[in-house]
Amino acid sequence: MGISDTIPEWLWKLDINWLDLSRNQLFGNLPDSLSFISTAHFVDLSFNGLVGRLPCSFNVTLLFLGNNLLSGQIPLNIGDSSSLEVLHVSGNLLNGGTPTSIGKIKYLSVIGLSNNQLSGKIPKKWNNLNQLYAIDLSKNKLSAGIPIDRTAQSYTPLILEIIGERMSSLKQLRLLGNRYTRDISKQLCRLSHLHILDLALNNLSRSIPQCLSDLIALISMTLLHTEFDEDMTYASYSKHMELVVKGQDMLFESILSIVNFIDLSSNNLWREIRDGITNLSKLSTLNLSQNQLIGKILENIGGMQGL
Repeated sequence: MGISDTIPEWLWKLDINWLDLSRNQLFGNLPDSLSFISTAHFVDLSFNGLVGRLPCSFNVTLLFLGNNLLSGQIPLNIGDSSSLEVLHVSGNLLNGGTPTSIGKIKYLSVIGLSNNQLSGKIPKKWNNLNQLYAIDLSKNKLSAGIPIDRTAQSYTPLILEIIGERMSSLKQLRLLGNRYTRDISKQLCRLSHLHILDLALNNLSRSIPQCLSDLIALISMTLLHTEFDEDMTYASYSKHMELVVKGQDMLFESILSIVNFIDLSSNNLWREIRDGITNLSKLSTLNLSQNQLIGKILENIGGMQGL
């Protein structure tokens, strides 16, 4: 059954390092400010029935508020919560835009805003978030930013340009189910640690960049194994995650660090699939369905033993 009650006010006045009340039946509102006596390292209130608005400030390092009933806009001053390294509020009823001030959270390594009702564009000032390991903005109503070069014949969403240029540590990029259009940025090919790329259910067009075949983490597992074992911040976020694999929602637990995944399905991609993509020998899922791709099935695809 679990705990069925509101969260008492005295709880926020304690000196707590680790608080896990997830997967209960907690209800009621959170306080305007989630502030303990000293900075709490880990707070997990996910999978409850909490309602109301997201607190305006936090002195928490790893914060999990996903799968509740929180609503309203993300506070404009959320960037003042400088201690945050993980912000996970997926699976709520949040609406409005994504605040520019998030770009001020210097050490933010995980941002999970999926399964909400967010709209508009990702602010350019997010280019300051160069410590990010995971971005999950899936299943919102987000759209492309202003093209970098208005005179170019092919434009790419600004968010993809920013990610490729500034977020070299990124391991997961999940933007499925939004309203992104134009090209897939070639800048993404610079993400040597990327092992989960999900851009499905958008309206991306033109060809699949040939340089995706150079994604090092999908060719060699060496870097991934050492870094995942050492990085507990990222591991705390990746312990449980749902991915759509071969048309089915699948829950991955504990083994997400070795899941290698590209999903570009349900877009408007066309032209041939380049041979180089078969270099990604560590891929466990490659989904290019429901596009307008042409040409032959690649001869070397049988060598991708992870599929």
